Parts: sequence; structure tokens; C-alpha cells
Amino acid sequence: MEATEEEKEATGRATEARGWLIWNDKTIPLANGHTMLGRDPQCTVWIDAPGVSRRHASIRIAGEGAAAKAQIEDLASTNGTLVDGKTINGPTGLDDGQEIGIGEATLTYRSVMSTNARTKRIKRR
Repeated sequence: MEATEEEKEATGRATEARGWLIWNDKTIPLANGHTMLGRDPQCTVWIDAPGVSRRHASIRIAGEGAAAKAQIEDLASTNGTLVDGKTINGPTGLDDGQEIGIGEATLTYRSVMSTNARTKRIKRR
């Protein structure tokens, strides 16, 4: 069910994030559909770093909540796209916590966990 405008304002989210990219100290929400990553400021995710092509890669997310699936695809970039240190050669699934190498930038993909999932208990020292 889609959140109302009031709910979106209350949570501070303009759109429903289906995943996130973490780069340096930035957290970048990803919505369903295609997200373009590259050095061109017109890209959805602008990565101003050496070795990044203008339109380097695309992430596609489909599905809802914990069932959302993400795939990354290199867009014939000069230096290729890596997932966990391995060059990809076509659409490649992304799992929570995987590292994405784009030029000299390393991003971490985080997926949405179910809001119904139990909170993990941690041991305090």
C-alpha cells in the first residue's frame, strides 16, 4: 500500500526506498526502476571520481519490501564495474552488503529488510 502524503512527510521520505547505496559519508536511497550511476551530473547518482564514465552503470530494482530484487549492469564503461572485486559481464544480482567498484569509487549496496523482521538482540559487555 502506498504511503499518504502526510505519512511521507512524517517519516521524511519523499519516495519509498527499496535499497540504498553508501558512498563515503553519503547514503543514497534507491527506488523501484532504473537508477543511472556515472560522472555526468545528470545521472541519478552522480559519482565525481577518477575513472568513472559519464554513464557508467545502471541499477534496476523491482519488487516490494524484503522481496525487492536489485541488479546492476555495466553500460560499456571504460573501466568496467566490479561487484565484490569481480568484473561483471552482464546484469548481475546484488545482495545486501555487496561492494560495487566504479572507477576509484567503492559503494556498498544495502537492501531493505522487512519491517516485520524481529530486532536482533545484541550482547553488551
